[in-house]
Amino acid sequence: MTPAPEVGRRSGTLLAAAALPLVVAGVWAAVRSLEAAAVIDGPGWSHAWLWGPVGGILLLQSVLYACERPHRAAASATASLRVAVLVPVYNEDPAYLRATLTALAAQTRRPDAVHLVDDGSAQDYADLRTWWTAHAREAGIRTTWQRTPNRGKRHAQALALTEAGNPDVIVTVDSDATLVREAIHEVLQPFADPRVQGCAGLVLAANHRATFLSRVTDLYFVANQLVDRSALSPLGAVMVAPGSLAAYRTPVLRDNLDAYLTERFLGRPVQFSDDSLLTLFALLK
Repeated sequence: MTPAPEVGRRSGTLLAAAALPLVVAGVWAAVRSLEAAAVIDGPGWSHAWLWGPVGGILLLQSVLYACERPHRAAASATASLRVAVLVPVYNEDPAYLRATLTALAAQTRRPDAVHLVDDGSAQDYADLRTWWTAHAREAGIRTTWQRTPNRGKRHAQALALTEAGNPDVIVTVDSDATLVREAIHEVLQPFADPRVQGCAGLVLAANHRATFLSRVTDLYFVANQLVDRSALSPLGAVMVAPGSLAAYRTPVLRDNLDAYLTERFLGRPVQFSDDSLLTLFALLK
């Protein structure tokens, strides 16, 4: 999880691979639009109705994501915010979980508290728990570690929230998410504006350079964040803040806890897309 400037370190090959299909698609769309305009009085008029709005949407989206700028606030504006990190854990590899916790303790803006809930894992975390309790104490971070029967990620987050007390901001991270040192500092910046209820982090895959498939997947994933999500950010209407790294004012979850835990679709409990529901709650506020 990293602030946007880290993306600039990608290789020129990957950027060229991204640019080529976009150029081809742009040329093709332009040609189709010209063809439609040339036959405005004939059958091609229907194409003009199609490609005109598509071109307008792409242009508007480009303008909007170009307008997004990193939020910067005076240190005093966010220094007083009490921050609690909620970490649900289920059968996570101990090495990944240790990396997650190590990164949290190494933040330039350390959280006030980190609350872990082991959601009925088969994995034994006894040694890791002992290490983290001591490590958090040395870092000045209040922490709790609970184990419950398996009930799902949302219930684990809700239980972590009960241990958090009354922080100003809660940060959601996955148990395999390794944050860069500035991540919490960056994700708190927008909260200097009292109207802001949530903030999305930027998620990069750790293995994005491993194979051709991982590069292509990462290209789609990062482009979705830096184009679609960034275009919505100036409007204050981001659709989904990723669960791997997102921050919310505590009432966003606390005031909607019953709805969060009992969401159903066609009579069945919804277990996935917890991040999109939290984002919806933030938008409603």
